[in-house]
Amino acid sequence: MAISVKDLQQEAEAIQGLCPNLVPSSVPHGYDVEDLWGLAQTEGKAEREALKQYLIAAARQAQSNSRCCICEAAGDPSVSSSTQDDEAHTLRFTIFNRLDFTSKTIKLTGAGFACGHCRALLEPQRFLHFAALRLNDKHPERIVLAQELCAHFAATNQAPEHVQTNPDALVLWVQELMSRAYALQVVASNVHGWRLLGPTGEVVKQAAKGTSTRLAKALLDAGHGVMSRSQHQTQAVSPSHPAASKKKAGSASKRLREGVIGAEQGVSLLRGKQEKQEEQEEEEEEHQAHSLIRKASPAPLKGSIATPNSQQQQQQQ
Repeated sequence: MAISVKDLQQEAEAIQGLCPNLVPSSVPHGYDVEDLWGLAQTEGKAEREALKQYLIAAARQAQSNSRCCICEAAGDPSVSSSTQDDEAHTLRFTIFNRLDFTSKTIKLTGAGFACGHCRALLEPQRFLHFAALRLNDKHPERIVLAQELCAHFAATNQAPEHVQTNPDALVLWVQELMSRAYALQVVASNVHGWRLLGPTGEVVKQAAKGTSTRLAKALLDAGHGVMSRSQHQTQAVSPSHPAASKKKAGSASKRLREGVIGAEQGVSLLRGKQEKQEEQEEEEEEHQAHSLIRKASPAPLKGSIATPNSQQQQQQQ
């Protein structure tokens, strides 16, 4: 069944509604400005240095609060190399965005200094590679880290109590949302003509001197840039027809998943298949997951978020 622009937009809004505070990014490949360094590269050496100095000053100012802008966990703001810090407790400059399939725009809504757990969970593709790695009995800490990430994601987004208190339900809830966000990213990456907008709606121009520093200031002034859960529900669900709106969002999600299944092998890995793989393939997956894991933990830990019960349920399916 064909996927319409309306379906895609409904799916994006549905994910945002379920993840009101920590939304996995579905920005198409090639458009993620991350910490603005890529944008500054097009402006010249002097502008890169100006951006660096501005972010250093911003990090110092943020030390007065020293809390993650998303989950409010305590940490230390920094712009130094990631190898020099305990990434689990280091707060790094992080940009937030929102996709609009109708206008084909990616709006940078705000920025702040976020902890390693939150930053790791903003990247669904890397998270799914991490989740697909096989368990290793020699490294039980990998399972602990995976459980911590899932619990962090659910708590930050105020997931229902029955999800947060049931390990199997928690894993399935996180996997489904990450799958949907990644599926949306796969589709978005095959759409041409995206425009990058700043927090006030202006088009972000590359290679224009001073753009990155001005954008960093505007994004930090805008803050986290994520609407509250109640705002999402008000926007996405019509008060007069709540059941119909929920049904439409679910239908859009189903059509989207049907449309992208098979597009990338990473999506199919989520279905809990822990089949034996060739050594070369396993090494490649671990390499791809390494950068995400480094964000969430002081040591490079890798593993699977699948629990024994969830594996058995998925195999039966």
